[in-house]
Amino acid sequence: MRDDVWVIGALLVVLLAIGLALYGWRLMKRSNRSKAAVLSRLLGQVVTILVQGETIVAPHTCVILRLDDGLVVVRELPNLEPCGWPPSRPQERVVALGGIREVKQGDQRWGPW
Repeated sequence: MRDDVWVIGALLVVLLAIGLALYGWRLMKRSNRSKAAVLSRLLGQVVTILVQGETIVAPHTCVILRLDDGLVVVRELPNLEPCGWPPSRPQERVVALGGIREVKQGDQRWGPW
């Protein structure tokens, strides 16, 4: 009798864990679709995206070039160096859609996701 209770309890815990994982996956996919919709409207425009790193969220001012299967290709704007140095060369960069926390353009803001 006690063994049956333990087995049923363990099965309930496993089912709960699987249910929560599926729910989290669904929320993540919905969030990524929302981000992709916002970014597709802003293609070719200058925006600031906040990208989640390992420990910090870093802002990147860039032009959104294209969206490719969960990846965003951007061209970072050159930083102006102090003392009249020429600006650095703009570089293309690939950012995972899931790593973007917020998008800003002027006084408009989308997110946080």
